[in-house]
Amino acid sequence: MTEILDVHVLSAAILDELETLPGAHIHGITDRGRLDEHVPTVSFTWGKRHPREIAAALGAQGIYVWDGHYYALATVERLGLAGSGGMWCIGAVHYNTVDEIHRLGDALRAMA
Repeated sequence: MTEILDVHVLSAAILDELETLPGAHIHGITDRGRLDEHVPTVSFTWGKRHPREIAAALGAQGIYVWDGHYYALATVERLGLAGSGGMWCIGAVHYNTVDEIHRLGDALRAMA
């Protein structure tokens, strides 16, 4: 049986993986002491990489992320990202595991 993790552990694991990517920019809270202020969902951009390209490559590996504005159009516009494909959004829920998040990080680093 899979252990149910605290969503803050999952948020921290996502941030840990994304922070290893050269040129990645996390949009939102990264302070581990403030993780209780949001759900375990992290939006980021990665240099000049188009969000659709990376989302498709991850999807081919069975790793699913959102790309574009994912119903946060006003935010994407305010960040000046609407014309460049928006952002990626990675989300975890109580049944995800830290191992799955490490797999995501490995896949992203292989694309770096």
